Amino acid sequence: KKSHNRSAQRTWHATRGEQPSVLKPTLPTEEDAAFQYQFTAGYLRAKGFEHYEVSSYALRTGSGCSPWRSRHNQVYWGYDTSWYAVGVGATSFVRDRTLARPKRARV
Repeated sequence: KKSHNRSAQRTWHATRGEQPSVLKPTLPTEEDAAFQYQFTAGYLRAKGFEHYEVSSYALRTGSGCSPWRSRHNQVYWGYDTSWYAVGVGATSFVRDRTLARPKRARV
């Protein structure tokens, strides 16, 4: 039977102070990562968490949006908002116009 949580098992052993026979940290396979993402999303929803943005969850305390959402990115999702971004590949949205920076720096 193929294990979907090899990296989780290594982490569990390490946090309990146990030493597996060989500790070689590796990235999970695409299949393992997909399983972990789906499992985590289902678990958090079952515990009453709201999924917002790509990988953010906040505990829902009633109907509507959770008051526990992080506020630092909320401006991007609001209506009638503007934001400025700097740096290679950054995208700004000002006065109903999207302004994109080059994806590569000119050298």
